[in-house]
Amino acid sequence: MIKSVNIEEAAELIKANDDIQLLDTRSDMEVEVTGIIEGSILVDIVNNHNFDKIISNLDKEKKYLIYCASGERSGLLSMYMDKNGFLKIYNLKNAGYSQLAMALKDIKKG
Repeated sequence: MIKSVNIEEAAELIKANDDIQLLDTRSDMEVEVTGIIEGSILVDIVNNHNFDKIISNLDKEKKYLIYCASGERSGLLSMYMDKNGFLKIYNLKNAGYSQLAMALKDIKKG
């Protein structure tokens, strides 16, 4: 099951679910420049030759919130995971790392 969520829904999901795993689909170079949200797993779907190994080591029963820079790569990974039996996939749509990082800072302050 894939559910597309906006930035507010994503922030609420993270706030309400300690067990949700964040997956970052940006490239290594993007992460070097901007950083990564603490606890996220980097799954570079374009340049990572270990992509299948990373995905195969994930628990299909767990909740995943997938993000990238803008929503395109996270959508691709969401579809791939859905086709491979993952049950709880949340795709951050029309937003990306920058917006999610800001929303999470707001949560920690509030």
